[in-house]
Amino acid sequence: MTLVLKETINRRTAIGATATALLAFNMPGKVDAHQIAVQGGGGVAGGGSITLGDGTPATFSVFATRLTVEGDKNPLIMGTVLLSAGGKQYACTNLLDYGPIEGNADGREIYGFMTIDGSGNHSFHITMPDVAAGGFGTDTFGFEIFASVEVMATPGASPVATPNIEATPVGEPIFNFQGPLTTGDIQLLTLKFTE
Repeated sequence: MTLVLKETINRRTAIGATATALLAFNMPGKVDAHQIAVQGGGGVAGGGSITLGDGTPATFSVFATRLTVEGDKNPLIMGTVLLSAGGKQYACTNLLDYGPIEGNADGREIYGFMTIDGSGNHSFHITMPDVAAGGFGTDTFGFEIFASVEVMATPGASPVATPNIEATPVGEPIFNFQGPLTTGDIQLLTLKFTE
């Protein structure tokens, strides 16, 4: 049986729909008993592949957003990262921070924790130094993952990021790469909510 697609979906529509779905599915599970009023914000979404130094491919998908919360000085940080590289699967378990790279208006970075093949609690750092420069095929994706660490979770903790959480990895990465995308794209998102 052959499936024929009668309508095509462009890349921007696919990325926007994916980001909206992730935001919608993540929001209800992240809020406590109280409701929050999100005013707007921005983010990044995309995916693709790059070629590692040994010639093998690494594939990834990324979605991260920083939203302004009415009446709160701290933003709501949400997202997910999935990566396959070097024969291993990397999956984000907690995204702690997303935003511009200091000193680089075109760049964005993500910090958080992830598992490797379903185990461990590894801090990670993703850089996308040219994502805001625009133009298809110009994106660069960088990834660093560090040794597993023990982190104490606070029961009932708010999904709103707090300045006392240290997301910066310490020590040397156990695996890292950076390079231009060979396939795919990464797009910046602007999210505005109205009543």
